[in-house]
Parts: sequence; C-alpha cells; structure tokens
Amino acid sequence: MQQDRMVSVAADYADALLVARRVKRTMLLLLALILVIQVAIFSVARWMDLLQVNAAPTSQPAALGVANWPDIFHYLSAASMFGAVLFGIVLLATLALTIHIMLVGRLIGVALVVRAFVLAVLLLVLMFPWQTLLVTQSLGHSDFVPPGVLYTWREIQERVVAPQPEMNLNTAILFWARFLGMPIVAMVILLLVQKRSGHGLKLALGEEEILPTSEDYAVAAGR
Repeated sequence: MQQDRMVSVAADYADALLVARRVKRTMLLLLALILVIQVAIFSVARWMDLLQVNAAPTSQPAALGVANWPDIFHYLSAASMFGAVLFGIVLLATLALTIHIMLVGRLIGVALVVRAFVLAVLLLVLMFPWQTLLVTQSLGHSDFVPPGVLYTWREIQERVVAPQPEMNLNTAILFWARFLGMPIVAMVILLLVQKRSGHGLKLALGEEEILPTSEDYAVAAGR
C-alpha cells in the first residue's frame, strides 16, 4: 500500500513537470518568434521599400488586394512588444513553479533550472521596452533612455525608414548593435534558458542519467 502511494506521488510529480515543460517550450518558441519578427521588420525597413509612406495625402481607398504594409508592420511591432512582456512573465512563472515542484519533491536537476530562471529574468529585463516607459518630461527624447531589445514602430520610422545622414564608425556600431546585435544576444540567452531548463527537467524526470563526466551538471551542482 505504501509503495503504491509512493508510485502515485512520483507519477503526480512527473505529470506536473511535463505540463510545466510544455508551457515552457511554448513560451520560448513564442519569444523566439517575436525576436525573428523584430529582425524581419528591421530587414524589410532597411533593404526594401514596402514601408515607405507617400507624403502626398490621398482620399482614394486602397486598391482591392493591395496590402497596406506600413500599417501591417506597425501592428506586428506593437503586438510583438506586448507579447514579449506577456510571454516573458508566463515563462518566469512557469520556471518558478517548476523549481518549487522540484524542491518539494527533492528532485535532482533543480540547480540547472534555477540557472535557467536567472537567465530568464535577465532576458525579460532586456526585452522589456524601457524606452516606452521611462520617457518623461525630465528625461526628454527616447534616444536618451536605455532601450530594450524590442524596438518601437517610431524607432523604425525615425531611424530606419526615414533618410539618414551618413554614419560615422561609432554611430554605425551603435546602429547595428541596436537593431541586430541586441536581438541576437537575446536569442542566445533564450537558447541557454532552453538548454539549462531542458537538461534539468530531463534529470528530474529520469530521462537522463547523472554521469560522472557530465561537466555541465557537476559545475551547476558545485555552485
């Protein structure tokens, strides 16, 4: 009887971890999709003419079947910023719940999931659109505020779509770091979150064995 109860408890812990893993993977995939959308918006604005808006106003409706690309990408940009914050919060909550389950169940692999949680916190801090929150009368223009990884539609219009003066070396480095470097860094952190948390959950679920040569887990456990 006692053994059957222990088996049932272990199965319950396993089911809870499997649910948490599915939610975590979904959130990570959605965040990766958002980063890809951001880079795609920048690429279209930089190297294509789809986002050019005619200066002359017109009262004629758009032709049937002709997409209004500036409006479409505007909505995509706003939706991606909202989704990044929402999915990032859900990811943090899921990892925190996973850590709690593993601690209560005294399961192995919790050190790796804790490291993934810390990386997820860093990821959310980087992706949060601080330039939309910290702009006040005292701070002035958004360029003086440290931006998040995700760029707003106004940044795309003012710094990518609109004609720009010739950039010197320092300006070019800042430009490409802002619009390509930061999303790539965020994607690397995203992959690290998946790697650490995925390895920890596999250890907890018994899908992987602890090997003496497992340097990744040994370092994590030693810390």
